[in-house]
Amino acid sequence: MKVISTVCVFVLGLLLGSPVEATPVTWTFSGIADSGHWGADPLAGLAYVLRLSKDVPAADFDLGDWSNLTAEIDVDTLGTHVFAFCTTSMASSCLPAPFQFIETFSGASADTFHFRGPQGVGDSRVNVPLGTLGPDDDLLTALGPVTSNGDGLSHIIAQDGVPSMAITPVFQLLDTDSPTGRITVKVTVGGDTSAVPEGGSTLALFAIGAMMLLAARRAAEPSSSLQ
Repeated sequence: MKVISTVCVFVLGLLLGSPVEATPVTWTFSGIADSGHWGADPLAGLAYVLRLSKDVPAADFDLGDWSNLTAEIDVDTLGTHVFAFCTTSMASSCLPAPFQFIETFSGASADTFHFRGPQGVGDSRVNVPLGTLGPDDDLLTALGPVTSNGDGLSHIIAQDGVPSMAITPVFQLLDTDSPTGRITVKVTVGGDTSAVPEGGSTLALFAIGAMMLLAARRAAEPSSSLQ
């Protein structure tokens, strides 16, 4: 029994020390579409909310870039569209595809969010007031909502990743900011922290359960001195 207890403590220590913590981060962009379509439905004048999300390790919170983000967009009256890579204008040819990357940085006159859609299609930039992202360039805290500068330089191009000059995309939305139609940005950090077990953690958990069951059975057995 003493040996079993010692082994349990050892394996439990390995298990508790192995998970890699990651925190869900969501980048949200919203505005009013200037043009675009979803199938046969025009998007001009419709409100949208574009969400990019990823579980980010705490060590990677500083300004930089994150790749392979999941993405979806809510369009007023039409519903939610999940981004994909499409080889034709037929929806059946679309497969879920992550956004290529999103990066944040400070320039000479503004802080900037830069992201690209599936397969690199849709190069989007949203400029917000300089210093908005913080003097330490850190996204450990929630940001926003803040609005774009309204100078006509910020724009969102969100579409399925149909190759350039090919058949019309299944979904395409374009929005350029203006003084009266700015793009809103919000970054949410937190929620349920996910622990991603490293290799062997599942086996360790199984081993602990098996040893605890064995110990319980042995404890329930009659002692040989009583027979």
